[in-house]
Parts: sequence; structure tokens; C-alpha cells
Amino acid sequence: MKNQILILNVGSSSFKWKLFSIRKLIELNNNSTNKLSLEKILHKFGPDISAIGHRIVHGGEKYFKPVKLTDEAIKNLQEISHLAPLHNPPALQVVNRCKDLLPAVANFAVFDTGFYHSLPPKAYLYGLPYKLYQKHAIRRYGFHGISHEFVAAEAAHKLGKPLKEVNLLTLHLGQGASITAIEKGRAVDTSMGFTPLEGLTMCTRSGDIDPAIIFYLHEKLGYSLSFIEQLLYSQSGTLGISSLSADMRDILASPDPKAKLAVEVYCYRIRKYLGAYLAILNRVNAVVFTGAIGFGSEKIRNLILHDFKLVKNVPVITVETNEELAIARKVLKIL
Repeated sequence: MKNQILILNVGSSSFKWKLFSIRKLIELNNNSTNKLSLEKILHKFGPDISAIGHRIVHGGEKYFKPVKLTDEAIKNLQEISHLAPLHNPPALQVVNRCKDLLPAVANFAVFDTGFYHSLPPKAYLYGLPYKLYQKHAIRRYGFHGISHEFVAAEAAHKLGKPLKEVNLLTLHLGQGASITAIEKGRAVDTSMGFTPLEGLTMCTRSGDIDPAIIFYLHEKLGYSLSFIEQLLYSQSGTLGISSLSADMRDILASPDPKAKLAVEVYCYRIRKYLGAYLAILNRVNAVVFTGAIGFGSEKIRNLILHDFKLVKNVPVITVETNEELAIARKVLKIL
């Protein structure tokens, strides 16, 4: 009897998977102990799989709630893949491979942008002509939503309060990085925007820059637009500043002054956003860290919060995110 849900989480630099029992959402197997390829996973567990859930980063304006991945839905998502070029294309390739190898098994998408459907217009609109939003849906979407939503619920549980009664600042710090302001359980602002490039200084992504820099690089220095895109996504951030590594562990261990500078820029940008979101929420019940760096590096947490008087008496909570479990829960609701 088919009684398992397979969850596939394709990131910009990773491929994670977990298998859950439908009855109790008990984790049965996962990528941390097993380096199986997608084909071997589907061949080994296929007879017991009743559904496959996928993390899809960008759903555009059309998709916020989890959906079944029909041919039409896949086509629609392919048309907006340029909004998340490091994430959507490889995830959709995996979806199509699953449909080819297990045609009788339904595939479902859960969107990183979904948690941000609650953003008010004052938070998601840019200072651009309104017709660009009306005609082309140019707006802030937000990302890492699956993770932010999961750790917010876990943090509320640790605080002994219902999620709808807490204000939180959640920080997902990993290869990508983002901050979300959560008011009474709902996202009201977030650092990533139209694409996952905006916001914090990340490991290889620039985060916020003056848009005129792009014109300068193109018109004055002769860089092609495709090169500039690669520069901002893959050669910037702490890697670009340090000229050393995209791995925060390497940067923290290095005596090189540029490595120290990269860490300072990284933490300074986070502090700026924390201060801005504190001004929006007025009060917070906790600051929540997750992600490989946020959860895994006490040193980075200490550098961010050192002498930060606005959060001096605010609980700091670390939660190991579990996007796969969050996706499984949403898929189970559909089933």
C-alpha cells in the first residue's frame, strides 16, 4: 500500500530529500545519511510513494498556495523562471524527471513566496510607476518563506504562546540570507524582494546595491548584462569581499583583513535590517536564528547582537529549520 510522501528540496547549491510516513509524518529516510541519486530514490521507494512534494522558490503573483503540478502549472512556472534563475529551473527539471519516472504519482509544489502573501501593499510595492506592477507584477515577493514560517511556529511553541499572539524577527542565514518581520504570526515585511538577490549581503549574492551601479558596469566598464547578472548572483557577497571563499567557516577562520571585513559587512547589514524591522513591529517576543550559519554559528550570532541595546532583553532562539517537514505537512493537507 502506498503510504509515503517523498519531499524533494532543490536549492541553488544543494539537493535534499526526505521520506515521510503519511500516517504520522514520521521521517523514514533522508539525504543526510544516504547519497542516492534522484533516479535511485524513485526506483527504490517508488512503489510506496503516494505523492511527491517539491520546494519551488518563486510562484510569481499566480501561485501562493500549494498546488498540484499539472502540465499547465509547470508551463506557467517555467515562464517566470527568470525571476529565480538559480532555483526554479533545476527544481522544475526534477519535477519533470519525477513525472517521467513515476507517471502515476502526483507532484505538488509548495512555494517559498507563499508565506508572503500577507505582505501589505506598502511593503511589497517599489517606488516605481504603478503600471509596472499592474502590467508586469513587479513587486516584492519574499523568499525562504517555508523556512521562516516553520521556525516562527517552533519559536512560538518554545515561548509557550500561540503563533497568532507573537511578534518575531526571523533570520534565515545560509547560502542565501533573509530576515522577516512577523506580526501576530503573519509576515509583514521581508528583506528579499522581486528576486532572491535583494536584501542582505549573502555568501555569493550582493544583496542591496545602488541600481545605478549596474548602468555603470554596463555602460562605462563594458560588462555584458549576462556577466553582471552572474557577478551579482555568484561572485559577490562575502566571497566577493574576501576574495577567499563562499563558506563562512573559511572566512571566520582566516586571518586575512579582507575576510574580517567581509564578516563585518555581513553582520552590519543584518543589524541594519533588524533595526528597521524593530521600528515596524515596535515590540518583539523573540529574535529567531536558523539556517546553516544562523543556527550553526554562535560567533556570527554574537557579532550581530553584540551591544545591540534594542534587543537586549529580547529572547534569542535558535531553531534548526526543517523545510521538508513543512512541505510534507502542506502536501498532506491537500491529500
